[in-house]
Amino acid sequence: MFVSFAAFAVFFNVSKMEGELEQRLNNSLELARISLPLPLWNVDHDVVKDFVKSLFLDKSIVYAKVLWGNLVITEKKHEKFQQKDFSYFESSPAFIAKASDIMYAGQKVGTIQLVMSREIIKKELIVNISVIVNLTLFIIVGIAVTSVFISKRYISRPLLELQDSATAIAQGDLEAFIDTSSTDEIGSLAKDLDVMRDSIKQLFGELSHSKDKLEEYSRTLEQKVEVRTQELARSVEELKALGEVSQAVSSTLDLQKVLAMIVSHAAELSGTESGAIYEFDEASEEFQLRATHRMSEELIQAIQKARVKLGVTAVGRAGKNREAVQIPDILEEPTYPTREIMKQEGFRALLAVPLLREDRLIGGLVVRRRAPGEFQKETVDL
Repeated sequence: MFVSFAAFAVFFNVSKMEGELEQRLNNSLELARISLPLPLWNVDHDVVKDFVKSLFLDKSIVYAKVLWGNLVITEKKHEKFQQKDFSYFESSPAFIAKASDIMYAGQKVGTIQLVMSREIIKKELIVNISVIVNLTLFIIVGIAVTSVFISKRYISRPLLELQDSATAIAQGDLEAFIDTSSTDEIGSLAKDLDVMRDSIKQLFGELSHSKDKLEEYSRTLEQKVEVRTQELARSVEELKALGEVSQAVSSTLDLQKVLAMIVSHAAELSGTESGAIYEFDEASEEFQLRATHRMSEELIQAIQKARVKLGVTAVGRAGKNREAVQIPDILEEPTYPTREIMKQEGFRALLAVPLLREDRLIGGLVVRRRAPGEFQKETVDL
């Protein structure tokens, strides 16, 4: 586009200067046709010479010649073209050569030949081309600098910032700053990146929630497995204990030995440190101590001395109500008959269950624990 503009401008200026140069030459010829007829008619050659000399005030005129027939009245040439004649100038494109007859009273009294150089056009052309080329280069450089500035400020820098944000997000920083203030295409891209970041955060949140649920489910499952394993182990121990009791019953007629084994396994399976089996006397409605496990002589004597009645103490209440009775902390039972000896022996909690045969009360089983607290339902059921 700039080349086309420059070519048009040069062509326009050359055409304009060519027209002006030719007009000046025509004006000089017209001036000669007006000024020279009388001097030529009067053969006043000095006037003719002065006129020709004045024509050279125009720096573009390089040749002037006045003829009277074949007689040269005067001739003047630029110092560069002293050896050239009119025919040379006519054939050269570097000059404009014209001739005109000079008339006086209807008669031809002479001829004038004038030549103008196109050198001024050449110089002006060079100047114009230089100006246009320099102007074009200036415009191109200005556009390039402006383009670089605009590209750096509005394209490169925002893209680099967006790239840094994307890199930070890719490295796991989901809180990285994203400039979404721009309204151009880069701004739209930044908004899309921000939306994608929010989607990733939401996805991470969902994954984290799912992970927490899976971990919770895993913990719950482990707990259930552990509980079930403990239950199975307990069941195995119970079956083993029942098997040993059954074996003892079938292998001996010693009731005391069987009862001692029963109370021993009961204490072991319930996780307690001591136990006892009572026999219920329907006539006196008292519970008689028949078998013990890890009970001191003092504790045995204290219990026998207390005479456990139906409805009194834990085993008495268990027998009366036909259901298990537990005391989580014996120290919180100030009226309990054997509270002091229990405290002295270090026992805090106890569990008593009735021994029934076809709904007939035949005795009671008591286990004691040094740690306070309620017994588990599984222990009570056992």
